[in-house]
Amino acid sequence: MWAVLGGALGCVPEASAPAIEEEAPSFRSEHVDAQLEAIARGVVTQGFQPDGQVWRGFLVDRGVDVSEQELRRGSCYVFLGAASSAVRHLALTVHDAEGVEVARAREHVALQFCPDRTSAYFVVLQATGSGLFAAQRFRGPTGLELSLDDVELVPR
Repeated sequence: MWAVLGGALGCVPEASAPAIEEEAPSFRSEHVDAQLEAIARGVVTQGFQPDGQVWRGFLVDRGVDVSEQELRRGSCYVFLGAASSAVRHLALTVHDAEGVEVARAREHVALQFCPDRTSAYFVVLQATGSGLFAAQRFRGPTGLELSLDDVELVPR
């Protein structure tokens, strides 16, 4: 672990360096949470259920955040994302373990992906503009086609 000692950067034993804890409330926005909840309602009414915790963070312009996720064959997943108003565009993609893009959100920050094998996949969010984001994974059976027509999108 690196720490600043007397104005100089040096290596110190981990036990003597203060622990830095990420606080979830620092990445929360009522507006972003409201967007995600509104989109999620439409997805849940179509047979998908939340699968895991909400993923939150802050993206800088052209920055990315990546989450490694174990996805199982025989299930379909929906990934949803929402961002603060300073983020002009939020791109959402899924990549396989080789780095090949296997799914991309087209019109909305929502995509459906049904893996053909159980494996680790990488969900990538990329921002144009800087701001907070929240994303969540939903799981459902294969054969359910997601329709975003009935999903309520909160204006930014």
